Parts: sequence; C-alpha cells; structure tokens
Amino acid sequence: HDVLIKPGTKAAEIFPAERVSVPSRHHQSIEPEKPGAGIIVSGISPCGVVEVIEHETHPYYIGYQTHPELVEDMNYIFKAYAEKVYAYQNQKAI
Repeated sequence: HDVLIKPGTKAAEIFPAERVSVPSRHHQSIEPEKPGAGIIVSGISPCGVVEVIEHETHPYYIGYQTHPELVEDMNYIFKAYAEKVYAYQNQKAI
C-alpha cells in the first residue's frame, strides 16, 4: 500500500518521493497524534496507519513498519543506513 512521507523529515531524505508504495501487512500502529516523547510520525498510510517514525533530534533514529527486504526497489533504505553507519564509525575514529 501507499505511504505518505512528511516533507522536511529524515524519511523525506531517504524515500524517493512523497508518496511511495511499500510492502506491509500491518493494520495496527502507534497513535499518530501521540507517538511518544521526541518521536515524529514521518510516514503514514492513507488509512492512518503509522509506517515510519523518527526521533526529532537523534541524527538517524528512524523506524519502519514495512518490509523493505522483500523488494529490490527499496534498497535505498539499506543504502541510507549503511551511509550513516559509515559516517558514525569515521566520526568515532577522529
């Protein structure tokens, strides 16, 4: 199903468009209006299921309620993660 990605978020830097199709079988999620302290809902399905969350200040705290491992055209998620891990490791080496 589709997920609407919130502009200006970390997710918007990763996903290729503001509306993406994702493999997901979920129908339950956190409450969009009360995601928790410091958490931003950055991706939501048209029916209101929260699909992507992130922390408002942590540089790469992001969670997906989807299955990107099931389709090749979502490899951009893994690439973004690997880039952040590499940047963190290089930062720690300094």
